[in-house]
Amino acid sequence: MADKNGKQHGGYTRVLNSILDDMPSGTQMKITIFILRCTIGWKKKSDRISISQIMHGAGVSDKTATNVTNYLSNLGISKIDAPGVTTRFTVSDTLFSASEPYTRFPNQIIDDLLPTLTGAEFKILAYIVRETIGRQRKTATITKMNFRTATNLSRNRVPIAIAKLTSKNIITQNGSQYTLKPAYSLPIKKTKHSDTVKQYSQLTGIPLPKLDAGLVEILDIYQPQNGDLQHAIDSVKADYPDTWQNELRFKRAVELALGY
Repeated sequence: MADKNGKQHGGYTRVLNSILDDMPSGTQMKITIFILRCTIGWKKKSDRISISQIMHGAGVSDKTATNVTNYLSNLGISKIDAPGVTTRFTVSDTLFSASEPYTRFPNQIIDDLLPTLTGAEFKILAYIVRETIGRQRKTATITKMNFRTATNLSRNRVPIAIAKLTSKNIITQNGSQYTLKPAYSLPIKKTKHSDTVKQYSQLTGIPLPKLDAGLVEILDIYQPQNGDLQHAIDSVKADYPDTWQNELRFKRAVELALGY
């Protein structure tokens, strides 16, 4: 539903996981998400957007909004100057059709929070969105090292950004457990498991609900053959003789064993 200013509240914008898994600088990330909101978020492949709109919508400076062109091009977002003060931004077929795995990024976060957050705060929040909504769970276990690796933020900046998001009532933190506040979350979809995931569950004896969402995603993307699955399972058992049952639940060990 749109308000009197034409802002569309509720719903989500499709953001490819590859963007969230390999984040650029904070300001580049904010501009990227804003442009995806203006296009994909409104079910359009292209839109005319002025520099002032980017400055206001992403909360960045004039210079930053002007100089982000090269990064956007590498992502598949082309830029053509239009008559007047606007620029036409067009997203690639891959970005628009979501033919690759994507995360449902809440429009409420983009519309209400994006202009108000620093680059570091937004990167931390985007990673929490990826690990919760993107992996079909309400709460995610994330270590400080996970945050640092995913966002490329320093040891000092990570806890500061987390504290800011908590104080602004955007997220809830309980130790290493992170949850989006209801106003900024989305309903979790019921997952229909692929035959590969079901086969993996049978081979390992691990119930489907106990499998980590990241591992399920890897199995769904690559669809390894049964023989490769069995070989990977045997490798994990050999590498982790004491903890193999736990290791087989998660992406990291299985992904390495499969050679991905």
